[in-house]
Amino acid sequence: MAKTRVSQGANGRYKVTVPKGLAEAMDLDGKRLE
Repeated sequence: MAKTRVSQGANGRYKVTVPKGLAEAMDLDGKRLE
């Protein structure tokens, strides 16, 4: 899997380098996948 990063923006929404639906499905919260 390519490296992805999930960060929370100032507006409380997540900025993800993977599809938003996928990140939510995986319940990512500021985690980094290697």
